Amino acid sequence: MQELLTGRIRLVQGDKAIGGRKERESANAGHNWAFNEAVVISALVNKFGSKIYPLGRMRYTKLSYLMHRHVENKPEGYLKKAAGPYNPANRYKGPETIAQKRGYIEIARSENFSGFASGRNIDQSLAYFNQWYGQEVLEWLEQFRYEKNEKLELLATVDMAIQDLQIAGREVTVEAVKDVLFAHEEWRPKLMRQIFSDSHIEQAIARCKALFDEV
Repeated sequence: MQELLTGRIRLVQGDKAIGGRKERESANAGHNWAFNEAVVISALVNKFGSKIYPLGRMRYTKLSYLMHRHVENKPEGYLKKAAGPYNPANRYKGPETIAQKRGYIEIARSENFSGFASGRNIDQSLAYFNQWYGQEVLEWLEQFRYEKNEKLELLATVDMAIQDLQIAGREVTVEAVKDVLFAHEEWRPKLMRQIFSDSHIEQAIARCKALFDEV
């Protein structure tokens, strides 16, 4: 089970996929979605943030998207927003509040940055994370430590577009990804940005294939 959660064993179609989902549901049976995401956010803040360089909401959102894509294959609750995939429920429906009230994270501001840093009870949160996901997931996320925010936005956006194309049965190409971006009002302006040039989209497609291997 731990190998399934950490991504060493990927979910496959058919009976194995159904079994994997049942195991995942069993592992999470003792807690609800909001508490689960509070723990995820706290683990990301602990790994990538500090009081001097707090982890901002935009960055933790992209990291959590990529983490769920790696672990569960299909991230849930993410919407197509201007900065890429975004789950507003993390901010407005409990997870951030739970993490702060339990002392897992705290609001932090430095001279040039604002966001979240680890709180006094972060060890409690990390114990839950290791039980549910394993340290290997955080090790997998390490590859994104020095990625600029716009690169994370590009990667997560292209990956979400790829999933739309796969559901529609379309071939994954640069032009097809651009079609998805153009079709969504909040994503359309991305096509005017250099980070979403054809060459960058092509690179992101290749990286998604390497990261998630079923593309």
